[in-house]
Amino acid sequence: MKLDIEGSEAAALAGIEELFDRNQDVRLIMEYYIANLERCGSGRNELREAFIHLGFRKGYIIERGHLLFDVASELPKTRATYDLLLTRE
Repeated sequence: MKLDIEGSEAAALAGIEELFDRNQDVRLIMEYYIANLERCGSGRNELREAFIHLGFRKGYIIERGHLLFDVASELPKTRATYDLLLTRE
């Protein structure tokens, strides 16, 4: 599934929890841009909590050669725009 909704990703994830429950193999690709999250009243921590709640554990920054990060530890601290790939593995 790909999300690109200009900062409202945390709210959208809350609304599609049932879909993720039915499909344990789902992977998520989303644009990650802190300024858009903040503009929509959200932030890095809210998004990370939504990912954890939905079972996403590993993340990869696509534009950086699929650089791995641990979702539970922290989302990337960057003001740049990146596409993230998130998995439940």
